[in-house]
Amino acid sequence: DFLSLNFMLNDLREFPAPPMVFYQEVALKWSAREDVKPLSLQVSHMSPGYHHPFSTTLVTKRPSFLWSTSKWLVDGKVLVSRKDQFPWFHAHRKFCGAAWVFAATPEELGLTTDLLQVVDDNSHPDQPTGETDLVWNPPESEDPIASLLRRVGESEAGLASLRCWLAGSEEEKVLEHVNATDASSAYPEAWRQNWIEGWYDRAGEVHCDEWSFKRGDAITVVTLNGLDARVPDLDLYTQHGVFFLPYESVGGELGPSYEVYGGQSTEAEHMFMLPYSYLPKQSAATNAYDGGRDDDWRSEAVLGYLKDGLGIPGARFSARDSRKAAAFYRGKAHQLYQDAELGLQQS
Repeated sequence: DFLSLNFMLNDLREFPAPPMVFYQEVALKWSAREDVKPLSLQVSHMSPGYHHPFSTTLVTKRPSFLWSTSKWLVDGKVLVSRKDQFPWFHAHRKFCGAAWVFAATPEELGLTTDLLQVVDDNSHPDQPTGETDLVWNPPESEDPIASLLRRVGESEAGLASLRCWLAGSEEEKVLEHVNATDASSAYPEAWRQNWIEGWYDRAGEVHCDEWSFKRGDAITVVTLNGLDARVPDLDLYTQHGVFFLPYESVGGELGPSYEVYGGQSTEAEHMFMLPYSYLPKQSAATNAYDGGRDDDWRSEAVLGYLKDGLGIPGARFSARDSRKAAAFYRGKAHQLYQDAELGLQQS
C-alpha cells in the first residue's frame, strides 16, 4: 500500500546564515493487525475565506471568534492520549489564544450567523477582505471568553456539551520567546546561529473529556483569535484552526479518515475530503454496489448519504485516489532538493 509523507521546512535564521543541511525525521510504529483496533481520523478545518492561501480566513486584530460545524459519519468515540498528543490543534498562535470543541450545532450553542460581521480592520494591499471573511467580535466592554461562555451557558446545549479545550498558560505554552543569536564562536553549531528574536508557536495541550458519539451527531469547533498582547503588530491576520480528532469506530461500520471544511451554520456548505474507497453502509444505494469503479454511482451514493442520511444540505465532497497520488509522487523530479544539493556542493 502507498504511503506519502509531505513536509516543508522554513529557514527563519537572519540572512546571510551559514549553510545548513535540513532534514525531517519521521518515526512510524505498527503492530500486527490482530493485536490492534483500527484507528480513524477526522480533520476538522475552519470554514475557509476562499480569498486567501492555505484555506485561511481573515480575523481581526482585536479579539474575535471563528467557528465551524460538521457531523460524525459513523458511531464511535474520540481517542485521547497525552503521550501521543491526541487530539491535536493547529493554528497561528500569535493571534489564536484558545479553542473549544462542542458536541452540538452552532445554533444549539447560541452561535447564530446574525452575530457575524465582515472583518473591518484589514488594510493589507495583497490580501483584501472578502465577503466570506466573517467573525464575531464580542462587546469590547466584556472579556471575550466570558462573552462566549455566557452565551453558550444560556443556550439549548449549554456548557455540558463541551468536550475538548485548549488555552495557553505558563505550564502549557502556545507561544515562547526566543532570544537572538549571531554567528560568533559562542554558537559553533550552524543551526544555533543567526536566530531572529521573537515569539514562536508551541503546541500547548488539548484537554478532552470522554466523548462517545452517534452518526449524525454534531461537532462545532470555536476559536478565539486576536493579536497576543506580547507580540508586535503584524500586517496580516489570516487564520485557520484545524482540529485533529482520532476516533475508534463502534458497531459494524469502520469510519473513514477524512477532512472536512465545515460551515458556520448547519445549512452552510460543508466540503468533505474522503478516501476513494469510502462507501457508507447506511446509504440506501450501497447495497446495490457491485464493487466496481463507477465514479458517477459512487458519487451519488456518498452525496446522498451526506445530504439525506446525515442532514447536511450544503454537503460536497472530493475523493482521494491513492493510486493516482502514488503515481504523482513517484513521478516528481524533486527539483528543489536537487537545487539544494547543488548549492551545497558549490558553497
